[in-house]
Amino acid sequence: MYFFPESKEEQFLILTSLDLNDMEKEANIETYLGASDQIYMSHNNLYVAVNKYKEIESDENKVTESNEDPVADMMIWRPRDVDTEITQFRVEEGTLTYHASTVVNGTLINQFAMDERNNTFRVATTKGDTWDDEQQSTNNLYTFDLNLKPLGAVEGLAEGERIYSVRFMDEVAYMVTFKQVDPLFVIDLKDPAKPTVLGELKIPGFSNYLHPLDENHVIGFGQDTQLLEEEGMSEPVVRTDGITISVFDVSDPTNPIEKYSEVIGQGGSYSELLHNHKVLFKHPTESIFGFPAVLSETKKVHKGDITYEEYKVIFEGALLYEITPDGIEFLNSITHQGEFKEYPEWTSEVKRIVLVDDSIYTLSWDKMKVYDLNQKKNLATVELPELSFEY
Repeated sequence: MYFFPESKEEQFLILTSLDLNDMEKEANIETYLGASDQIYMSHNNLYVAVNKYKEIESDENKVTESNEDPVADMMIWRPRDVDTEITQFRVEEGTLTYHASTVVNGTLINQFAMDERNNTFRVATTKGDTWDDEQQSTNNLYTFDLNLKPLGAVEGLAEGERIYSVRFMDEVAYMVTFKQVDPLFVIDLKDPAKPTVLGELKIPGFSNYLHPLDENHVIGFGQDTQLLEEEGMSEPVVRTDGITISVFDVSDPTNPIEKYSEVIGQGGSYSELLHNHKVLFKHPTESIFGFPAVLSETKKVHKGDITYEEYKVIFEGALLYEITPDGIEFLNSITHQGEFKEYPEWTSEVKRIVLVDDSIYTLSWDKMKVYDLNQKKNLATVELPELSFEY
């Protein structure tokens, strides 16, 4: 077992490699004291990102002012910024060896915030919190060589916002930040020592996941938003609305545009895709995409002097779309639900979509459906054994 001398983590990171050509061969296992928040792997290197929380400190001036009240002294203690330690392990014929580590300002949104290309490691972070008016959050991108020595950086992007999604594609990075509107930044990485913002697009809503469509187009999956003026509030309140699919044209990196956009459902609509990219279905040869979703509609309700919006679920299941540089076309929907009055049955919620030949299989906890892409109809439904829970 290994440990990092400065680490205060109490969990273990276990790295295991298997020889797929010799399954009888003993697995190579190495254990480190220290957990991981995000993991990214290139062909030859494994990167582990761990949040590093700095010491808690107080404002000495405020302590002096309130030294007669020990409770007040306790109330003004606050945590400082969170940094991220990135550790690199070399992978050689199944052996994982610690090679280097570095610390970057801020935290990572997910594994897509890290990337290795052309002997350069790239990482995007958000420093600070969007609710902190005294020290506004900023967004940054750093580049390193393969020994994790700093090469370049672009810092201070979109003050007061945080990263919602990142996608590295060859020598370009696409970064989405958000607080009230959704800026999409296009960052040039041809010269690792001088990453440069080429263009920026501001639109309502935000993209949680960016998926490459072709060299000149990127798909964004996220949520639409509305800015509402409310009495007593210094700035508009952001309310999430339906699920959005956007096709961004980035052929001119200095002027990215949202070429097509589709809003699905209204307030209260949701998809696991918004926080887990693994639920996205992509046909291997066709431009067909699918994902599970819960769709709601809203209506205003007036009761006396009170007005509020009421949400009603109208659909739960899988949605299939054809998404190309020429547009977004709805193909079909697949549901495992029967009739429901208020909420869908959770055991029948579609969790995954897989393809075998020309048939799409949708899977929930209680059944599997087979949908034929050519005939555009369901072929069969298979009831699965009832779930049982033991406590």
